[in-house]
Parts: sequence; structure tokens; C-alpha cells
Amino acid sequence: MSKDKSGFVIKSETIVIKAPSSAVWEFVKDPNGCEEYSNGAIKAHVEGPVAVNSKITLKVKGLPTSHEVISEVNIDHSIGWRRKLPIGGSTNRVQVLVPIEGEDGEKTKSTITLTAPGPIGLITYLFFKRRIVSAFDAYNNGLKGAAEAIEPLIAQPKNP
Repeated sequence: MSKDKSGFVIKSETIVIKAPSSAVWEFVKDPNGCEEYSNGAIKAHVEGPVAVNSKITLKVKGLPTSHEVISEVNIDHSIGWRRKLPIGGSTNRVQVLVPIEGEDGEKTKSTITLTAPGPIGLITYLFFKRRIVSAFDAYNNGLKGAAEAIEPLIAQPKNP
């Protein structure tokens, strides 16, 4: 069981995307695209611009709809959102992009983490972890496919 001082932690597989973090960010910065990149496993809708304190509605397939607020936006690096719980505390979801340099070009590691406190965290971890990880992984893999497909087009030299 994975737990830290903030609560129970549910984490996606960390994947490596063969594209720079700036290219991956172009997809991540619009959570409204989650449904497309996750093959329907996650639906998200942001009310207004993607910015701290903007409202986001999130639906993981097979789980209730969650109404949350964007809590962080760090261009090219991370996006996070939180949901206040009726019994106190909040859940926190964060997607982190980490650039890595290699001989074969710049790549990006992507990881999505959900932290949920107390009894809600324990229940979420025990009963919904597999479904949540599956949705996070579906999104990450769809994101990988989209970013890797577009990256060669971005990298091609333009004709003078």
C-alpha cells in the first residue's frame, strides 16, 4: 500500500515520450482533450481558461463525476487539480512532465499521481486503484502517441 503524509497515493506508470516537454505540454495544457487521448477512460471539461482556480469537471470511466479546481499550472512541467472533500481535506491530482536529454534527442517522462487523505483515501486505494491507474495509463499512452506523431512534423526544417 502506498501512503505518504498527505494520504494514500495512486500513481500511473511513468512513461517516456519521444518528444520534448514543450511539445507534450501542448496536449497536457488542455484537459478537455483527455477523452480523446484516453480512449474515453477520462473525460474533463475546464470552465474558462486553464489557470489556477479554474473549475474542472472530471469523470473517470466507472466512477462518479468529480468537480475540482485547478491548483497548479507550471508551463511545460506540470498541471494539478484538487477536490475538497465534504468530510474535510482534499484530493490532489498532478501530472508531471520531466525533460530528459539523450543521444537520440529530447524526451519527456510523464507521471500522473492522485493523493487522497484519510478514510476516503483508503477506500479509494482499496476499491478503485486499479480503475484509476488504468485510466491514467490510457491517457498517458494516448498522449504519448499524439505527441510522438506531431513531434517529427515540428522538428522538420522549413523550406526557405
